[in-house]
Formats: sequence, structure tokens, C-alpha cells
Amino acid sequence: MRMRGALLAALALAGCAAPQGDLIVRVPADAPGSVASPLSRAARAIVAVRPFGEVTDAARPGVVGDRLDGDGRSVGAYVVQPTPGRLVHEAIAAELLAAGHQPGGDGAPVVVEGAVQRFQVKASSTGLYWSVVVDVAAGVTATRGAARLSHSYVAHCQDVAYTQPSAEMMAPLIGRCVADLGRQFRDDDAMARVIGG
Repeated sequence: MRMRGALLAALALAGCAAPQGDLIVRVPADAPGSVASPLSRAARAIVAVRPFGEVTDAARPGVVGDRLDGDGRSVGAYVVQPTPGRLVHEAIAAELLAAGHQPGGDGAPVVVEGAVQRFQVKASSTGLYWSVVVDVAAGVTATRGAARLSHSYVAHCQDVAYTQPSAEMMAPLIGRCVADLGRQFRDDDAMARVIGG
């Protein structure tokens, strides 16, 4: 009887380590600190940050990639919440706020907008471990009067796991990649000059 109980417990744990089907990955909002950067040195501005365009299929919002078994077959998708466009929007808005700029609405002198260009998550089993790769890219445009500048930012993050990567394991890795986009925006001298006027 005890042997059967131990076997059932082991099977339950194995099921937790290797979930099937889509996994919802709740990515925490980026919370940058106030650091010296081109964006923080720019003259303070009131900035409207418009919603960012999405890259995922409208029929399956937030689906960003698959978990692949050793034979390359999908065992389920990763679904990020908030959606990729919302995550990048929040990261850019957080960097502006941390740098001392004020949020504005319609009619703000500076408008920042953009779209996610790529947001891919892939976890592949090698037999010994899982290789996890996150690739994100976004185009960002700042407009102040006649001045307008568009730049793209790209981040690549990777890790390994010795069990099938869970939603909880994926969340900080995806968050790190999104935060990297925010840091690139913050450290962009030309973008800061447009925003600051």
C-alpha cells in the first residue's frame, strides 16, 4: 500500500514537472530604478505613451512560442500575460517615469508610440536539459513637434533548465528581456534629445 502511494506521489510530481498544453506566463511589470541616463538628463517633458502594436495572432493573444520535446514536437504553447505589446508599453512608460518625465494624454507635447516586431519564446529538450531562448524586438517612435525619430531595440535572453520550464521559471526570463528593451530606450541619446526638445 505504501509502495502504491509513493508511486502515485512520484507520478503526480512528474506531471507537475512536465505539464502538457498551454502555459500562462504572468510577467511582472518592469520596475526600473532612477539611474543617470540620457533619458534622465533630458529636459523634463510631458509624454503620452500610446498603446503598442501587438505581434501575436489576434485569435490567440499572447501566444509567443512552444515547448518542444526531444523530437521537436510541440507539447504546448507559452502564453504571456499581459500581451507583448502591453509589456513593452509598460516598460517604456516605466523608464520615462523613472527618468522624471510626466505621463500625459491627448495633446501632450511629446508622443511615444511603437509596435512589437518580434516576441518569441522557445524551450527545446536536448534529452539532458531544456534550452530556453527569448527573442524580443520593438520599434519605438518619439515625436515632439516637427522632430520625429524611430529606433528599433532588440534583446536576446537564454537559460537552461533541468526539468520542463514552468510558467514560474519563464516569467523572470521574459521580464528580463523586456526590461532590456526598456534600458536600451533609456540609454538612447538621440531618442532622449527628441523627448527633451
